[in-house]
Amino acid sequence: MKKLLNVLLLTALVFICSKSSAQFDTTIALYDFESLPNGNLNGTDNWQTTLFNTSADWRIADTLFSNVGKGIFFNQVGPSVGASASRPFDTLFPNAQFDPSQSVYVFQFDVVRNYWGLDIGISADLNNDGKTSKADVLEKALTFRSGSLNGEILTVPNGTAYTLGNNLSNAWHSIRITIRPFTGNFGGTVDVEYQPLFAPTWNSLATGLPMYADSLSTTKTNITRWNTVFIHSEGATGKVDELRFTKISPQVSTGLSNVDREPTYVYVKDNLICVQSVSPIQTLRIYDSTGRCVLDRSCGDCTLTDAGQLITGTYVVQGVTADNWMFSNRVFKP
Repeated sequence: MKKLLNVLLLTALVFICSKSSAQFDTTIALYDFESLPNGNLNGTDNWQTTLFNTSADWRIADTLFSNVGKGIFFNQVGPSVGASASRPFDTLFPNAQFDPSQSVYVFQFDVVRNYWGLDIGISADLNNDGKTSKADVLEKALTFRSGSLNGEILTVPNGTAYTLGNNLSNAWHSIRITIRPFTGNFGGTVDVEYQPLFAPTWNSLATGLPMYADSLSTTKTNITRWNTVFIHSEGATGKVDELRFTKISPQVSTGLSNVDREPTYVYVKDNLICVQSVSPIQTLRIYDSTGRCVLDRSCGDCTLTDAGQLITGTYVVQGVTADNWMFSNRVFKP
């Protein structure tokens, strides 16, 4: 909850490496609620709320948070009491659209879970009413839930719910969801990580979960229709802050095709980043979790790269092969 700016948008992180025809754009958007006035969330900066068995709204405040600055919370109890909040995508947040290309998307947020469950995710506003609530099951596309009753659950667009354990406490945690629409044979894959606030390392909840997206569908399974961020707290006391969205997009001038191409595998072993590919790797770039380029190599074959200088953490490895194939993979360096 590093409260340094109001709503912050960093779109100037463009990394261009001169020895390759490929350019990698990283867009990072941060929504930290700092510019919003204290009070009810509904109607503020395009947020809409839907209340269930209560008249109490989500509240914007700076008194219940672990650092100086604002966030939102819902603090009502009772049978089936809850509140949903949602905000359409725009140029302020996340300043990017989902597409089924080789882009990698990272959705990160800070939460305090409650007993019954706090939901946060991305939806497709199919009825164009500008909002999503817990009742809109046909619109909620990708949902992360955490509650002390049932632990952590990730629900993907086709309704498959992955149980991820019960790892979080009722304190502040950062959650990071990495979405790769182009990987695997099941409509993309999803990774989920958590980190106690200000802890030095991330912890994996799941890696490579099939997402079952369908870019030709007219339903919420089509990621090009994802256009809303939504939150739901079932009972008290759910808290949310620091919504972050990162899109890492390869922009290729030579024109690459994904058709009938064997996959490229990237993994870490013995302090080496290993790339398994049908063609030699000629350009390799490694980005840390903030989108900063921490390693840039141009070589005849970058199959093995020394990772000893990299600290423990998650990295995005992107590269171009000798036959002009671009790849992007995410790895964890222990």
